[in-house]
Amino acid sequence: MATTPDELLAWPWHQLVIPWRDEHGRITTIQRRDIRRDEARGDRPKYVGTRGRPPGAPYGVVDRLAGPPRPLLYVEGAVDVLAARVLARGPVDVLGIPGVGTWEEKLAVYGEGRRVLVGFDRDEAKRPGELPAGEATARLAAVALSARGASVERVLPPRGAKDWGAALEAQLAKRRR
Repeated sequence: MATTPDELLAWPWHQLVIPWRDEHGRITTIQRRDIRRDEARGDRPKYVGTRGRPPGAPYGVVDRLAGPPRPLLYVEGAVDVLAARVLARGPVDVLGIPGVGTWEEKLAVYGEGRRVLVGFDRDEAKRPGELPAGEATARLAAVALSARGASVERVLPPRGAKDWGAALEAQLAKRRR
């Protein structure tokens, strides 16, 4: 009989369940997120997923395909998709990739011929003189998107926020004061 959360469920602190869907709306994988702050999480991963089943399509792709084409914003992850939708000043489709390490040239197909905003995280460089991961991948994405006829612009989360989720969290904290 299970007596602790660790015995009951692998990765018990990963309580936010995120279904990733393909263009047809079918769930292709499940991702779980540890909702605690980084310092409380320690060295545990922020996300865990279904082994051997990485997301195949960006998060939010089903919503992007519904309705007329609008400007498109690429961000990192499902939580940033949801936050960016709240923060957007006007109609915009938002797609999330699971992290900048998962960017592939084929993902540019979604921005073909559109106005595209690349809003990857405001990362810090790992080594002096090196581009931060979000910026380096934004540049790769811009090349791939431009080759598909997209008008590309780099956008960053507001100063002081690493990503769109943190930006929304800061905005909500201001409202509570």
